[in-house]
Amino acid sequence: MTIEVPGLGKIAEVPHSPPGERFWAGSFRYSEGGRQEISVFYLRVRGSGEPTPAQIEFAHTMLAAMDRHISGARELLAAKLRDDPGFFGADAATTARTLARDGAFLPFGVPEPSFYEPEEWRIRFAESPLPKCETFGVAVTFAGAAPVRIEDLSGSEPI
Repeated sequence: MTIEVPGLGKIAEVPHSPPGERFWAGSFRYSEGGRQEISVFYLRVRGSGEPTPAQIEFAHTMLAAMDRHISGARELLAAKLRDDPGFFGADAATTARTLARDGAFLPFGVPEPSFYEPEEWRIRFAESPLPKCETFGVAVTFAGAAPVRIEDLSGSEPI
């Protein structure tokens, strides 16, 4: 099922959602290294309904500033990588080389925001060569517009 959502465009129901939840997916544009990229975003609905107006409004607001949110998430990830490379399964030497080589980009690519309830959301970086991130990536959870926590997804199960 696909629906048109003002401000978000077309979103499609994701097949095989976990029991008691329904996921919807759409696409958004963001800047990466001076070029425009397209990625996917998700809206989670409890039960079997469609996204609420509050969810839609919040997602629209956050997506409008997504370049800033991606940057903030990467800053939090960079600080964690510098301070605790073992969190990502990396050693200090690999981390130093990675940070020196990649600079502002960092080894976290393909951002995928997921919006749960208003004010509750995260960005999962689906691609990273760091050992603990290779399969499921890594996520940064936000409180409103502020990145507040890094989530280790290495123990996740595929849906």
